[in-house]
Amino acid sequence: MKNQTAPNLSPSFSAKVWQNLIGGKWTGSTGDERIPLLDPATEDSLGSIPKGTTEDADRAVASAREAFEAGAWRRMGVRERSRVLRRVGEILLRRCEEIATAETLDQGRSLRQSRGMMLPLAAGAWEFFAGCLLNFHGRAASPEPWASAYTINQPLGVVACITPGNVPLVLGSEKLAPALAVGNSVVLKPPPECPISSVLLVECLLEAGIPEGVVNLVHGDGEPVGRRLAEHPDVDMVAFTGSTETGKAIMRLGAGNVKRLLLELGGKAPQVVFPDADVDAAVKGALWGVYLNSGQICMASTRLLLHESIYDEFVEKFVRRTRDLRVGPGIEPDTNVGPMVTIRARDKVEACIARAVEEGATVLCGGDRPRGDRYARGFWVEPTVLAADSPGITATRQEIFGPVPVVQRFAHMAEAIRMANDTEYGLAGSVWTNDLNTAMTMAEEVRAGYVWINDHLIRATGFPFGGWKQSGFGREAAAQTLDEYCNVKTVYIDRTGLAEKPRYGLL
Repeated sequence: MKNQTAPNLSPSFSAKVWQNLIGGKWTGSTGDERIPLLDPATEDSLGSIPKGTTEDADRAVASAREAFEAGAWRRMGVRERSRVLRRVGEILLRRCEEIATAETLDQGRSLRQSRGMMLPLAAGAWEFFAGCLLNFHGRAASPEPWASAYTINQPLGVVACITPGNVPLVLGSEKLAPALAVGNSVVLKPPPECPISSVLLVECLLEAGIPEGVVNLVHGDGEPVGRRLAEHPDVDMVAFTGSTETGKAIMRLGAGNVKRLLLELGGKAPQVVFPDADVDAAVKGALWGVYLNSGQICMASTRLLLHESIYDEFVEKFVRRTRDLRVGPGIEPDTNVGPMVTIRARDKVEACIARAVEEGATVLCGGDRPRGDRYARGFWVEPTVLAADSPGITATRQEIFGPVPVVQRFAHMAEAIRMANDTEYGLAGSVWTNDLNTAMTMAEEVRAGYVWINDHLIRATGFPFGGWKQSGFGREAAAQTLDEYCNVKTVYIDRTGLAEKPRYGLL
């Protein structure tokens, strides 16, 4: 994509009244309240969204159910459904500058990241699942000489997709694309703090030819909108990315009708650096893994586990490079680290830093808000590095979800394995070494759903992503993801034509 100057959309957003989409129509809420949207770098207005109600969620689910039962989408030929999905990706790329700028203004990350990473990932999800759909089929066999059997993959019905405020466009696409590919209807609840790119995504879906009612969007907070979707008896599945605490609540709420769930929850990824590693490469990988999206990434390498022999060298280089990062509004071309997405997110990060210091951690750099008039407004946290040499520091296990890694040292591989796995999470981790045996051993021993060797925060196209332990379950971004959104039916056919089967005599 061309690295061109982004359009200035902020003034056009300032008075924008964003709406829900229900039954193919943009509409307001049954309630009168609205949620203001703020640019996290300036606190300027980006318009407002309806503060959704239980009734709004019910209307959206009813619309999705009606569209599903009508069958225009689920009965559409596979090739035509695939073409619609592919068109969504094409429209996203055509509107790249507009949507990338919108998500940067709304979420805060640098425009380079929105344009160069998030838009291609989102568009790629639609293209990928459009292709997977063409090869998604059941199996057939003759289990006995006198019988045949085959399986059918059938859509679940209504899927609620609930997305967080860190990468809403990508995560929305990675849920909606497979859910729609297999014929479901959906209700999307985007993050109330930064929903604009999700609205633009739904516009792309409508332009691509999704029938009315198949895709619905309801704005609002987790309480009551998210709660209602999770407990609604007519929602067949919830696909959720967010905190482990909220994921547990969704599990409890979804038990009423034994909902299918796909949960991608918290993480505390270790980056383990062995003495034979290329230290400069590991430092660059850590800068990327820690500070991308201001650390608001569930797979961020927020635990830097360093062999004692290279600890000082790594820390000196990493801290120096961290101090050189430019903090500023994402819309500015030379920004490396933007603001936190909300004031609540900023306050949480600051509280985590303060607690870590109280428990014995050392602040090696950062640890405060950046100084200067340009930071007087907005939700800023300096890129920070903590050192934790004493046991029991909460920050070594807690998901901070901000630009705050913790460096720790280890003496040997067994200790590195113990430290890497010393967390309730199991989403991702990375190992930095030039020794094949070390790499393979660590890849097997780290209890996480995704492990990189000499890299961090990169997706292998088509390979499944998801967590172990309290990082959730289910797999996204792979061909097998289609199975998550389907029921499988087995059909058995007797070919004998006999009224009396030999086994009947056993009764």
